[in-house]
Amino acid sequence: MKLSIDSKLQDSIYNELKGDKGASIAINPLNGEVLAMVSSPSYNSNTLVTYKTKEIANKWENQNNIQFENRANDSYSPGSTIKLITSSIGLESGVINPNEYMDIKGESWQKDSSWGNYSVTRVKDTKRPVNLYDAVKYSDNIYFADKAIKLGEEDYIKGLKKFGIGEKITFEYPMQNSQISNNGKLDNEILLGDTGYGQGEILMTPLDVVLSYSALVNDGNIMIPRLVISENKESKVYKNAIDKKYIEELKKCFKGAINDEDSTGYLAKIEGKNIMGKTGTAEIKNSKDDNSGINNGWFVAVNEDDPKIAISMIVENINKSTSEYVVPKVKNILNYYLN
Repeated sequence: MKLSIDSKLQDSIYNELKGDKGASIAINPLNGEVLAMVSSPSYNSNTLVTYKTKEIANKWENQNNIQFENRANDSYSPGSTIKLITSSIGLESGVINPNEYMDIKGESWQKDSSWGNYSVTRVKDTKRPVNLYDAVKYSDNIYFADKAIKLGEEDYIKGLKKFGIGEKITFEYPMQNSQISNNGKLDNEILLGDTGYGQGEILMTPLDVVLSYSALVNDGNIMIPRLVISENKESKVYKNAIDKKYIEELKKCFKGAINDEDSTGYLAKIEGKNIMGKTGTAEIKNSKDDNSGINNGWFVAVNEDDPKIAISMIVENINKSTSEYVVPKVKNILNYYLN
């Protein structure tokens, strides 16, 4: 049996996670081969079939056996990584005109008074109207909430399914299913808006996230992911996710999210390499006012020239910004693999 896993890349990713609770999946975006699939922290599997010292047993117990959870196949709130999908759906439907500006005042917004005390917040008040490029670069939650609401439930769900969200994926390794919401519907306006920027009830695995960005360098296509390449030898298209006519616009936006000095992903910039990607911070709370919630940090990236790798990474419960903590880890991996 021959696997597609690149053991050196696997080690590189695991070493970057440095024992953090998190996961990362890397694929070849052109043929769907899974190059790495990492869950952290982990353990030496030999200890389960040979001998386990008291020191190891005590360590596992003191850490509540966190080593035994496979995070690589878990589904998570995708945070702002979903903004590629919302952008693509909006462009294709005509709801998003990339040259049209939305004038948002302040850092919080609600569609109207029917929302009561609930509002969508954004990290940065740009003090000026924003278009699609700006909204991607600054990761503007308000812009994407507004566009999801204007798309409406039916068109937004149809667009999500073009990326395979809410559907069972064909893969040799068992993965948790992605979901659009707890009941598969987005018939609540606030839930629809929140979903547009990656909160709400939507869940995606690290594989779902990396597959969506692979479409940027594969003519809009997502390939069926492959692991056992000695048996699953032929690469096949899984989804025609992005309409070709919008790929260049999306590439421009998601390169800006890395290359512009004031972008959220600027720390991933590599001189001489065209990298596209997106940061994401998913707030895990029981309610908007819950101060005991945690933040999961995402970063997903794909190289454009001679595409070789698309990679997603999530680190659970971070107390720094995603840009400061997760982005440099992925940059180091890209530097290793592309140079």
